[in-house]
Amino acid sequence: MGSPKTGARKRTIALAFFIALSLLPVIAAGGAVKVVRQEIEKAVMCPCEEKCGKVLANCVCDYSDGFRREIDRMIARGMSRQEILAALVKRYGPTVLAAPGTSNWLDLSAWIFPFIALAAGAFLVARLVRRWASPPPASPPTGPSGPSDAGSPSNSAYERRLQEELSRLEP
Repeated sequence: MGSPKTGARKRTIALAFFIALSLLPVIAAGGAVKVVRQEIEKAVMCPCEEKCGKVLANCVCDYSDGFRREIDRMIARGMSRQEILAALVKRYGPTVLAAPGTSNWLDLSAWIFPFIALAAGAFLVARLVRRWASPPPASPPTGPSGPSDAGSPSNSAYERRLQEELSRLEP
């Protein structure tokens, strides 16, 4: 059997071989990964004048074919994915992106505020359901079996009048 150093050396050589093998497509492409149009189509919206509002990968309007050819020309020039997206944003504005970026506060708010609104809505719905599910508060009993507020001016005037009416009815 070999020494422990020989086994470690063989594992290191095998690991280096697999890393080199996985980097072979990148090295063969001249250090850049080939851009596929479908990736770009999923990242941008169709900027047509009809404002169809679809991601380019799902759009079938008349304008989308010309937009796809424009992307193909950029790919043919050897532009990277980020360069293509930057060129499209420069030409059509940031609304061409299917998802907002994370470079400034406005872009970050587009990611954060929907979750805040969802949490606030869930909180309000939970409170509303809890209020509907709880029994109504018990009201204090009134009438002969209820507590008397003898010190209250409206109750004493009412009781006085009631006693006067009852005394007239009795013989």
